[in-house]
Amino acid sequence: MSYILASLILATRYLYTNIIMPKSIGEILSLNQTRTSAEHERTLSHMITHSAIPLQEKNKLQLETTDKRRKLHHGDAISNIEGFSSFVEEDHDNRGGDGLAATNDTNDTIQQRLSMSKSVLFNVMDRIINDEPLGHSLVYLYRLAESVCKYKHSEMKELSDILIEKLERKFNDLTFLNDDRDKVDFNDDDEDDDQVIMKCQNFINKWKVWQTCFTKMAHFFYYLDTYYLMPHHFRTPIAKYATNKFANFYFPFSSTPDSLYSMKQTYLALVKIVYKKSVYFRELTDESEGYGDDNGNGNSDGKGDVLKLYHEFTLLYQDLTQFLNIALDDSTLNKVDLAVIQKIEETISLTHIIEDLDTKDKIENDQLNAPDNALKVAKVFKFLKKEALFYNRCSKSKLFIQKLISQLSFKLIFGGEWEELVDREFDLLIESPEEVRMLINYCREVYHTHGLMGISRFAYSWLLYCKKTLDVCINDYRKGVVNIDEWPSFILYGKRILDKLEQQCAFNFQTDAEFREKLNVSFANFVNDEANNIFIIQLMNKFCDTYFKSNFKSYPQMKYTLSFEKARHLVMIYFKALKNKVDFLSVYRREASRRLLLKKSLNVNEEETLVVELVGEVVESEASIALLSMFEDLSVSKSLGLEFSQQQINGIEFEALVLDRKVWPDVSNVDYQNIKIPKEMEQLLLSFDDFYHGKERKLKNRNLDWSSNYRFHKVTISGNFSSGEVSITANMLQAVLIMLFNEQSLYTLEQLGAKSGMNLSLLQAVLNTMNLGKSKIVTQKGEKVLYNLQYKGPPKLKLPMIKEPIGSANESFKKNRNNENNNGIISFNDEDNTHKTGNHILLRDSDSDALDILNHNRVEEYKSVLMRILKQESSLDVLDLLNRAIEILQARRPVYVTQLNECLENLIEQEFLARSGSNIQYLH
Repeated sequence: MSYILASLILATRYLYTNIIMPKSIGEILSLNQTRTSAEHERTLSHMITHSAIPLQEKNKLQLETTDKRRKLHHGDAISNIEGFSSFVEEDHDNRGGDGLAATNDTNDTIQQRLSMSKSVLFNVMDRIINDEPLGHSLVYLYRLAESVCKYKHSEMKELSDILIEKLERKFNDLTFLNDDRDKVDFNDDDEDDDQVIMKCQNFINKWKVWQTCFTKMAHFFYYLDTYYLMPHHFRTPIAKYATNKFANFYFPFSSTPDSLYSMKQTYLALVKIVYKKSVYFRELTDESEGYGDDNGNGNSDGKGDVLKLYHEFTLLYQDLTQFLNIALDDSTLNKVDLAVIQKIEETISLTHIIEDLDTKDKIENDQLNAPDNALKVAKVFKFLKKEALFYNRCSKSKLFIQKLISQLSFKLIFGGEWEELVDREFDLLIESPEEVRMLINYCREVYHTHGLMGISRFAYSWLLYCKKTLDVCINDYRKGVVNIDEWPSFILYGKRILDKLEQQCAFNFQTDAEFREKLNVSFANFVNDEANNIFIIQLMNKFCDTYFKSNFKSYPQMKYTLSFEKARHLVMIYFKALKNKVDFLSVYRREASRRLLLKKSLNVNEEETLVVELVGEVVESEASIALLSMFEDLSVSKSLGLEFSQQQINGIEFEALVLDRKVWPDVSNVDYQNIKIPKEMEQLLLSFDDFYHGKERKLKNRNLDWSSNYRFHKVTISGNFSSGEVSITANMLQAVLIMLFNEQSLYTLEQLGAKSGMNLSLLQAVLNTMNLGKSKIVTQKGEKVLYNLQYKGPPKLKLPMIKEPIGSANESFKKNRNNENNNGIISFNDEDNTHKTGNHILLRDSDSDALDILNHNRVEEYKSVLMRILKQESSLDVLDLLNRAIEILQARRPVYVTQLNECLENLIEQEFLARSGSNIQYLH
């Protein structure tokens, strides 16, 4: 039977196992999948084994040793070391014997054979030392060494002493310092990276030479090592002796508190170089076979060579620490590991990681002709994954890898890099659920590792993203980027963006209440932001106005089909987010007044339903009370109209609206008492006066003001033209002039003014509504006005609203705005209050009136708060007063200190307050 002996491996190589690395930080930190099985752990038993081959993995090809319990017989096949061909050793005398002393041998023969055997063994030692061919077969040398050892204990001792002596001489020659390149001890502040790498490489090379030497010795003198050196109390096995000598020579004990000072400094120097030079080269080209190219060489740029050196040095560093002549406890080793982690933290930077990974990914993407869309945070997780894999392959402890990944994660993600990784790329991150989940998991774990509320920081980034998204949304709408035909109101478009954010929140954060709360907060901040607040209030009112007038019928491409429930829901979403709800109600009151007075609202009941819900969200105020009162007036008027409907004069159908002037902001105060209305109409109005005042006792003292509202009256007149009868809808002022043409068909302006009671400017303003386009029922040439008998228009004609002359109109508006009972009377204009230019939607100039209302409300609010505070305190320092007022006022909208101070001065001028030095006093 034959035994095949495998050739020795002259350099330390390591077999790696394909490992599926975790992607989440939690998996990386727990290392559930990052470690090989227990049989691959590097322990002391890997260094000192019965085969005496240190630093070998158990799953690596091992040297098959001869079974010491069996005898080798003549003719056994063997394999030579160093590539020699196989041959057969014949030794008839020793066949079947256990030692040099055979029964028929004389003492001289024995001594001669002993001397020859020892000479061969000493020669083999020298050959091993000089790395020369052995000249004999392995089987022969094994048997020869065993025979010498078995002969006498003294021979075994002599053989051991000479072997150690030769190893000592070899070690001294190997470690003789020819120049500085042989020195390994240096500090980590050396600036010459190449010198550091050269020294470390020289150190590894010396170890490989020394390891090859003592490994061969231990192998060939297996019997001596196993049966003499290992069990002997004062002797050390060959491998342990050699490794101890190497470790303690290069890493001697230091008098400093850090007993591993020299080793640590050496290792830290290399760590610094590795992480300073580059990062991405630590990814193996072939993760299962080794480094570099297909031939096992380093990468063409030399980065693979540095990686290989770092990997070998890390393994050797760990192994040699077990053989130092000093007692190493876990705390000492942990100090070195912590120093390594700290050095990596100091050297590494997010910028370098991203640049290196980008370079590598660019090369790969160019080869695949694919774009690089990787997020920076994804690249960080990729880097952390590679780091865990690399150090796992370096056989670093689980504790070290956990601590390293924990510290690097914190530095790269939270160490001042969060804005770069997350905030700036949140729009891309939120579309990558895998990265979001990884980041959420880490944000939760960082609380346990560093005591940081990472999830709150992530939630704040989500808040910023929501605010940014909404700001972009409204800016795009302002600029006309959004198609107005599809989204005719920002209220619709903004809800679409809000829905998208809610979907992202639900998909990425599930039921996490903190993220949902941040979305609500961001929407509220957006709505109440100084740059958006007034604009959104205006847009909300425009939305309501367009819905109640036409339900967006003029926009067939609109994305939404609006029911009342949808429209109400949309308005309430924005309204509930508003802090200054009363401001919205003040503007809404004006718009609602216009619609209701002119019967423009398609469904008054729906509008009343919305108003009731709006008012239910606010504390009782003038605007809320007035809104409810407006619908109450309409309801009462309807009842009065039904009761009075039986009264008809000359076939005129009459419907009266009795409105409270304080409630309706668009009721005019312009005096039209001089207007001479037709007697039939005058008689009808007087008849209703009597009816109204006779209804209830409390109504007797109420004055029904018809004249100031003539331009709001709605009168239907039948006009006769050559083309036939035309039904003309006009207000009272227009009706007065039309009915004058029953008397004659031609008038001068002076005659019309005298008969109607209108001044020239008002007369011309009314005639203009009857002398334009489709409304041309009269023609005017200079001072003469002719009834246009040849009018050919539709059978039903609605005359446009009167545009009052500048003087009377502006004076009346200014007067009304100063009226205590009318909170900002606005110009009445029945035209649509928005218009399109291309894709742009613009607010008309008349919407500055809405701004006037809001400013007026704000000024009144400033005064009210100042008065309320001083009424409670009687006297306050001016700074204390302003600060307390600001604290109250800023809950609704930003406070302008200059405007607040102006209001204070105004109250002092009006003698509601008084100044006494730096104090402000309340005047009772």
